[in-house]
Amino acid sequence: MIEEGALELIVKIAIFSASYDLNDKLNAYQRNGVQEYIVWQIYKNKLDWFIFQ
Repeated sequence: MIEEGALELIVKIAIFSASYDLNDKLNAYQRNGVQEYIVWQIYKNKLDWFIFQ
């Protein structure tokens, strides 16, 4: 059975797009009901994990 609605988890590997991924996309995903969003910034070797409630 397929349920409709927002995605539960989105994972992004950011090479050149970290600024966009951590601002515009982050806000859009939160606004649209995504529950968790992970961004791995390769050049900074940093993992950002957002949980929206």
